[in-house]
Amino acid sequence: MGTEQLGIRFGTPVSAGDPPRVCLPRPPHLATVCGISCGMSARHFFETLRAERVTMLVDTRQTTTYRDARFAHGDDFVYACGRHDVGYTHVAELAPTADLRATYHRVADGKSASRDERAVAWTAFLKGYAKLVATDRKILREGSPLRELLYGPHKSIAFLCACPHHEDCHRRVLLGMVARHVAGVGIANLSPEGVGGFAPSLKTPRRYLLEPIPSADIPASHMPGRKTP
Repeated sequence: MGTEQLGIRFGTPVSAGDPPRVCLPRPPHLATVCGISCGMSARHFFETLRAERVTMLVDTRQTTTYRDARFAHGDDFVYACGRHDVGYTHVAELAPTADLRATYHRVADGKSASRDERAVAWTAFLKGYAKLVATDRKILREGSPLRELLYGPHKSIAFLCACPHHEDCHRRVLLGMVARHVAGVGIANLSPEGVGGFAPSLKTPRRYLLEPIPSADIPASHMPGRKTP
């Protein structure tokens, strides 16, 4: 990974072939970045944010207005966040592109697609998202919306998407990149399993990443019974 890819100055790689780990200095206030789904009840959602002392919610969805968004829909969601003393912002450059999503769903939604083909498509989606935000959009560049948030007044920030679990979502990559490239920032995954829900089935192809994403410190996790190259 070249030094221009995240718009920051990198340090020394941990081992041969690894991307450099050291990059941005410790933020003056921020200690934790969280991932959370809006696929739970409004009560559980805001209670979870309160328990983690989250004061800023960063919406990473491609769109914030769609039929199945429940309480997390458009201006109503902004109003609800305000009523619960949580700041809200939608950062479009943290969302996947429509093309990435469409390419994945062409395979994943196909009735004839095998479990293996779906896992390959999911891996390609996450790797494509990692390249999009790190190389194309340079989300940690100086003056970027994300960088301004990380170095702002908040001690705990949550990144939101609709996917129920972090292993089913692009926010897993986003959180991993922040933790890897910003000194002193930890991760908390506020998944529904902690508020009365459950993690995706081990049979779900989206639980498996067939190739690692080093820029986000995410290792490969192969499906049982799948032959690795």
